[in-house]
Amino acid sequence: MRYMAVFLSGEDKQSLKFSTVGDLMVSDRTIIQMDHEDMHIEIDYHGDDLYLKNNGSILHLNTKRSIQNQYMTAYGALDLKVKVESFDINEKRMKLKYGLYDTSLISSVYILITFNDVEEQILVN
Repeated sequence: MRYMAVFLSGEDKQSLKFSTVGDLMVSDRTIIQMDHEDMHIEIDYHGDDLYLKNNGSILHLNTKRSIQNQYMTAYGALDLKVKVESFDINEKRMKLKYGLYDTSLISSVYILITFNDVEEQILVN
């Protein structure tokens, strides 16, 4: 799997990119799991609900409405509203764009995960 995330907060832009072996499980829900360095990332998608899990933090998103979250950070819990701007998933990739709000937009997040099969992973690495 290839993971890319871009975090925009005002003029500040941070990004994270890596390739790793991960798991893609599809049944009545879709679960994507991967590890990178000291991070364990899991995305659980079912119906209109998405759960983004990064180590101990869980962010609940809904593709149809804004969701209030209490997101755990190293500095403590933050009360944030999360609004999905766009979401698309198919057999090759997952694309997600969402905004984090307190009283106004504080950050926009873009995530792209591309799924590689085992044969493709061997050729790339």
